[in-house]
Amino acid sequence: MKFITQITTLFILLLVITGTTYVLFVLSAAWFSSPGLMLSFSILLNVGMSSLFTRILMGSFRFPSARRRGTVMIGLFLCCWIILYSFGIQRKLPGSPMAESHILRSLTSTFTAEDGSKIAYLQYSPDSLALPIPLVYLHPGPGAYGLENEALTDLLSTLAGQGIASFAFDRPGSGLSDRLENPALYSRERQIEYLHQILQNDMLPEQVFLLGESYGAVLAARYAASYPSQIAGLILLSPGPLYNRFSRESTNLYSRLPMAEKKTVTGMRAQFRVWTASLMSQRNPQTARQFLPDEEADAWFSRLFLKMTPGGFCDSLRTDYPAGRAGFWSSLWTARNERGDTSRVSISDTSSVFPVLILRGRCDYLPETVIMDYYNLFPHTRILQLEDAGHFIMNERTKILEEIIVSEMKAKE
Repeated sequence: MKFITQITTLFILLLVITGTTYVLFVLSAAWFSSPGLMLSFSILLNVGMSSLFTRILMGSFRFPSARRRGTVMIGLFLCCWIILYSFGIQRKLPGSPMAESHILRSLTSTFTAEDGSKIAYLQYSPDSLALPIPLVYLHPGPGAYGLENEALTDLLSTLAGQGIASFAFDRPGSGLSDRLENPALYSRERQIEYLHQILQNDMLPEQVFLLGESYGAVLAARYAASYPSQIAGLILLSPGPLYNRFSRESTNLYSRLPMAEKKTVTGMRAQFRVWTASLMSQRNPQTARQFLPDEEADAWFSRLFLKMTPGGFCDSLRTDYPAGRAGFWSSLWTARNERGDTSRVSISDTSSVFPVLILRGRCDYLPETVIMDYYNLFPHTRILQLEDAGHFIMNERTKILEEIIVSEMKAKE
C-alpha cells in the first residue's frame, strides 16, 4: 500500500511540476525576447521546483542513498518537461513548405505601403478600354489569398478581353505579400488602410468598382461607407458578417463539412504547438512569431484551409479549390482584434449614391440574415441568389459571374 501511495504521489508531482513549468513557459513570453531564453528559464524553473518537492518528500539529502534517490527524481521531473517540450511544444507542424503556385512572384508587381510592407498585386490593362472605371478585387480572409486563385486570374483575364481593367492584390499577412513583424498589428482597420493607400495611388483613377468576396466584402462595404465618393459601385460575393453578432460556428466553413472531413479537420487543429504559440502571442506577439515562424505556421494553416474549403461549395465533397499561401498570424490577430467590436457602420456622405449588388449562393454556410445588414446600410442594394452555388461563387459559377460583372459595370455608363 505504501508503494502505491508513493507512485501515486510521484505521478501527481510529475503532472504538477510539468504543468506549472508549461504555464510559466508561456507566461515568460512577456519577460523574454526569444524562445531560447524562455526554454532556459523553464529548465531552471523545473530543476528548482523538482529540488524543492524532492526535499519535501525525502526530508533530507544528507545520506548518500537519499542524495542518489533525490538526483534520480529531479532528473525524472526534468526529463518529463524535456519530453513534453521536444515532442509537443517544439515538434514541427506536419507538412512541408508550400509548393510554388501557378502565380509566381516574378509575375506579380509590388506596391510599398507606408509601413514598408510589400504588397503583391496583378493589374490587367486591356488594349482598349470599354469602361473608364476599373474593378478592384478584395480576397477572402482575414488570412486567405487571392492572386493564387486560378478562378480569379481567369476571370480578370476574361474581363480584360472585354475592355475592363482590373486590379487584385494580396493584403499583407497573406498570399504573396509581406508578413508583419508584429502579428498584433493585423486588424480590420489596418487592412482597410492598406486598401486606402492603394486606391490613393496613381495606379488607379478617382473612382473604382470594388469586388469583395467573403471577408473582402466586409472590407469593401466598410471602406465604401467611409469613402463613398471614391466608389462607383460594389459587387459583393457571399459577404461575411458586417458586425460581430453571429457565432463563430455558424460563420465557419467547418459547419458544412461531412462528418468524416470534420474529424480530419479536428485532428489537424489539435496541434499543441499551435495552441502554445497562440497563448504566447497574448503575452508577446513578436516572441510568439519567433517561436512559430510564418513559413511553418502558414504551411500548416494553408493545408487546414484547403481541408475546410469543401464546406464552401454547394457540393461539400468537392476538393478543387486552388492551393495558396494562407496567413496564420493575419487570420488569428485580425479576428482577435475584432472580437467584441459591435460598432455600427454608417455612410459618411449620404449624397453619394452608388449601386450595390450582393450575390449569395443557395448553399452558402453563412446565415441569410448576414446580408440584411448590408441591405440596411446601403440605400440602393439588390440581392441575387444563385442556385448550385455555395460560398465560393467565383470558383463554382465563374461564367455567370463574369456576365453579371460586365452587365453591372456597363449599367454605370
